[in-house]
Amino acid sequence: MDIKKKKRILPLLIIFAIVQVLVFANAGRADAAVPALSAKVYIRAYILSSKNNISVYTSSSLTTHGTASPKKAYNALVYPEDEVYIYKMDNESTYISYPTSSGRKYGYIKTSAITSNNYSQKAKKSSAKITTYKRAGGEVYGSISKGDMVYATAQSGNYTQVVYPVDNVYKMGWITTKNYNQYINTASTSGIIQNGTYKLVSAIDNNYVWDIKSASLEDGANLQLYKDTGNMAQHFIFTYNNNGYYTITSARSNKVIDVSGAGTEDGTNIWQYTPNGSTAQQWKITDAGSGYCTLISRCNGKAADVTGGVAASGTNIQIYSLNGTASQKFKLVKVAAQQNNNQGMEARKRAVSYMERMASVAWTPSVSFKHWSYGKKNGNNHIWAKGTTYYGIPYSQTTRKTTLEKFQENMSGKTYKGPYGQTSYMGNDCSSAISFAYRQVNSKFPITNTTGLYPAKGNTKRVGSYKDYGMVNSASICNKNGKTAIQNSYKQLQPGDLLLTSDHAHVMMVSDAGDGYVKVTHQTTYNSKLHSTWRVNEKWSYSSLYNAKFIPVTMQGW
Repeated sequence: MDIKKKKRILPLLIIFAIVQVLVFANAGRADAAVPALSAKVYIRAYILSSKNNISVYTSSSLTTHGTASPKKAYNALVYPEDEVYIYKMDNESTYISYPTSSGRKYGYIKTSAITSNNYSQKAKKSSAKITTYKRAGGEVYGSISKGDMVYATAQSGNYTQVVYPVDNVYKMGWITTKNYNQYINTASTSGIIQNGTYKLVSAIDNNYVWDIKSASLEDGANLQLYKDTGNMAQHFIFTYNNNGYYTITSARSNKVIDVSGAGTEDGTNIWQYTPNGSTAQQWKITDAGSGYCTLISRCNGKAADVTGGVAASGTNIQIYSLNGTASQKFKLVKVAAQQNNNQGMEARKRAVSYMERMASVAWTPSVSFKHWSYGKKNGNNHIWAKGTTYYGIPYSQTTRKTTLEKFQENMSGKTYKGPYGQTSYMGNDCSSAISFAYRQVNSKFPITNTTGLYPAKGNTKRVGSYKDYGMVNSASICNKNGKTAIQNSYKQLQPGDLLLTSDHAHVMMVSDAGDGYVKVTHQTTYNSKLHSTWRVNEKWSYSSLYNAKFIPVTMQGW
């Protein structure tokens, strides 16, 4: 407030001081979403409308235009360009001062003219400096400072209305909802820890952490102790519920930590399950000393406990009565939220499913014909034999644009009807199969060869933080990054991602990922035992992948 304005409103403040007891004494704070207000602690703000004037009333019942002294008539309006000072708010009316040609005057306006009051939240601390606006998407009003306690009062589209401190009073302005969620709504002000992503380190042995068995995405996958590998299956998102309890979500599967059957007996299992809001999915964090905590289930009052007190990979984590042992103590270590986390999981499942259906379709040739092998007449001495049942669309690089639907059109029941030429029978190869699977998600994905699947070509992007240097040679990329960087990137793999190598120009689709391994489905060489040129859910270790110089990539935009 400038000095001239202070001089102008001093006489009015004297009058206001006389009546403020009537205004505030019995009112209390009607709206918990704003701080306690008074004649000296008020909120500066603009009305919601940027085009229309609003009326000022003499009473909180919103009757009679004018000031508290109705005999003094004047034009009682607030204009869009007027900054008002708010001294009291309730659901219906708001007591304000507003500028006029003869100084600031006082009266009531409809609360709906200044806030929709539909997003009341307790004050939360901002973790960054944030630009504010007079209205949603309008002119810049100022900024929230890092560390400010901020009240959220409403939302409009992509903007959130907030009250924040400035110059010993407050302002009511707007920030992007993205900034609100990223810098304000993430921090718990009531829980024992801040909301965020953590690994839970056992007090028995700090080398062992909470882990979802086999990095599974399914309901009922077990919670266990396992050696710390940095896998996403060992990272958990803590969200405070404002009731003394947290929800704990697997960063890998997006499912929550849950007491099996909401059981109350010692030894009841703990697993992951689809969120349902039940007490079996709510956990209280209590301080256990020396940086450790105990996690207590709301449904039974018992603690998460390492079975038998044994720190080893695969040891079960169960429910057990509180006993203060190291088995019930865990250190919460904050970790960075990892990229590529569960993005488009349903879309990923569609791509994986299509690969598996291409790989498992059963067919029997009505006549024998030669297997394709780089166009050679003798092929690789393999014959697709009449009357033999095979599995998966056959391998070919001359008719490689064969979809599952097109192949099935050339079948009568399970009998393949042709064509039968060595270079004309229906088939696809490793990269075209991947392309068709990705087309189930993005119909414009090109039917490309392995070269077209390198990030440098623009159809895919890297998984993890390794660098591709614009190359289309996986061996060179692996060698320049080194084993550690590439294997750390393998840890980020999810179903639907790809493993690409320049060795034999090959690509495989990830169908599942676990600790130190992945499972893949791919079109490859013929296997006489499987009667197929496909491998489904074939297991590869990180070490074997790196030795074969595979790099992890995925489709641009799930």
